[in-house]
Amino acid sequence: MENKETFRPSTQLVIGVLIIFLGVIFILGNLNLVHIDIVGLWPTALIILGLYMLATARELPGRFTGIVVAILGFLLLADNLGYLQLRFWDFWPLLLVLVGFNMVWMALQGRIKTEDTSQTISGVAILGGFQRSCNSSDFRGGELTAFMGGCEVDLRQASIEVDQAVINAYAFMGGIEIYVPADWTVTCKVFPFMGGVEEKTATPQTGKPKNLIIRGFAVMGGIEIHN
Repeated sequence: MENKETFRPSTQLVIGVLIIFLGVIFILGNLNLVHIDIVGLWPTALIILGLYMLATARELPGRFTGIVVAILGFLLLADNLGYLQLRFWDFWPLLLVLVGFNMVWMALQGRIKTEDTSQTISGVAILGGFQRSCNSSDFRGGELTAFMGGCEVDLRQASIEVDQAVINAYAFMGGIEIYVPADWTVTCKVFPFMGGVEEKTATPQTGKPKNLIIRGFAVMGGIEIHN
């Protein structure tokens, strides 16, 4: 029986569709067939981005974010076309909603089932910073939050025995640095918004797979992973 792969639009496909759309609009405008302010069509990029996130997201927070981004794009486009009277900055609290929803979802779904606190790591840096390390032979994950502060976590003496360990990381106008052993495989699922994420680890050569998943947000801040 032939297995059919599920279609998932790629980033190049989405950008290509956007470029085609803009090209057609420019041509129609040059031929005086449409009279639309081209600059006012920029929210179309948000609509396409939101639909792309909705189509490719594998978890509920990603789908929710895609829906919100697409709706925001529709509202801003309607405003630019004169159908609504809105101001862009009226919607900035949506960012708080997205981040808060993501944190609540991750906290409920990603609870680490262990009674040994040495197997996890957690910390919150608010207008300050901290340095922590973990040398557990059965590391399970943890939660890190940096709000206008910095976190530095050293896991190079730790090891993973379960299928995977998960760290929920949130950087708000702050920074988080995580150091991992050379034999760990890191999967980064952090969503940056006016921020950045850098995964600088090397691919392990041999041995039993030890998988670390890092999830969360980087809002006007940064998250770096090294080994």
